[in-house]
Amino acid sequence: EDGPYLANGAPVTDSANVSVEEVQQTTGESFDVSGLTAPAVIERGTTLNVNATIENPNDEADTQTVEYRFDGNVSVRETVSLDAGESTNVTVALNTSAVASDGYIHGVYTRERGQAAQVLIVDEIVSFGVTDLSAPESVTAGDNVTVEATVSNPNEFAIEQPIQFRFDGDLVETRAVELDGENETTVQFEIDTEGTPPG
Repeated sequence: EDGPYLANGAPVTDSANVSVEEVQQTTGESFDVSGLTAPAVIERGTTLNVNATIENPNDEADTQTVEYRFDGNVSVRETVSLDAGESTNVTVALNTSAVASDGYIHGVYTRERGQAAQVLIVDEIVSFGVTDLSAPESVTAGDNVTVEATVSNPNEFAIEQPIQFRFDGDLVETRAVELDGENETTVQFEIDTEGTPPG
């Protein structure tokens, strides 16, 4: 049999204190809403895609109602069942064809929780303009090439759009650029020509 650890023939012992705390059970709490993502600007007639995370903070499984509200009105209502501590992703797709061009508050809500966002619905989103391209006409193979250009937002509202740098037709880098309405900025890209044949 496995006996006590001995030192000089006597068992080695020590004393300690243990504090026992009562664990508070969480039940009946509203599901939480977090991580809401949605575009800030979209063209009228396109689909507004909204995503959010719903989590059950309780120590037992529960079923609750989740709503998506647009401009104060419930557009989507669904029942969500989650185990204790479990979370799920909720996705809503709203057709904006019948929505007037304007700014709106929308969001995802549970019984006592919610997350809201603003969306601007416009008739048209014009692509950013690119001017004043600056790049060397020739470089030695292996050198780095730096390219600069002015990117301008012709829209009256702030928006983010992707800007691409292409070299000999190949996509090198895509960068998200956000600009206020009727504003501009300078973007800079760099490419290493190591291994690029002369031409």
